Amino acid sequence: TDNCRNRTNQSCSYGCQTYWSDCSSKCQTCYSDNCRNRTAVSVPANATCSSYYSDCSSKCSAWSCNSGYEKSGNSCVKIDPCAGVTGLTCSYGCASTGSCGECTSCKSNPDCDVTSLSCSYGCASTNSCGKCTACKSNPDCDVTSKSCSYGCKTTNSCGKCTECESCTPDSSAVTPIGSCGCSRWEEIDIGCGLTAMSCAVQRPCDGGNSTGGGGGGDDNRWDINDVVPRF
Repeated sequence: TDNCRNRTNQSCSYGCQTYWSDCSSKCQTCYSDNCRNRTAVSVPANATCSSYYSDCSSKCSAWSCNSGYEKSGNSCVKIDPCAGVTGLTCSYGCASTGSCGECTSCKSNPDCDVTSLSCSYGCASTNSCGKCTACKSNPDCDVTSKSCSYGCKTTNSCGKCTECESCTPDSSAVTPIGSCGCSRWEEIDIGCGLTAMSCAVQRPCDGGNSTGGGGGGDDNRWDINDVVPRF
């Protein structure tokens, strides 16, 4: 009733495509691939098929986004080059920025650009970078200057008087009375702000007596204590 005895049955990897018309139990031709059982994936815009089915080279099995794009669901979106970019956090301000506006370098501490003062008597204060910004004053200037009656002898580096001049009255300027007393006295300057009584005219001695006469005596002689302060 059929011609099967004269037909060869094909052994197929992907199934039989057609059977013999006069022997429906034997395969005449096989499918060359499995494409009939494969569904190609839909490749979205800005994407490329990255792989094909091994048993159906004409149908795409997977896709990937092109360069500059990233997968978002079933589509490819443009990659934001600034996404995830973080800049530096600067204490003294940003010195330079990148293409995304992020800070790429920081400004240095402006206190470090200050020229440190050179101090003769030590530094009084420093800034945040350790640079000296104020000097200690001359300690000599804290000294109380002496008040001197006869002028200052020595001053310190700040011009404060530390030692006074001394003064000795000039007793040699006074003429003492003679043995016979003094006829006329006068007040003279003996220095150091003092005056003294000096004998201007000696009293003559009667009879040429060098030891007496005229009522002269020790009470009339000049003494260093006979001085008068000059104001």
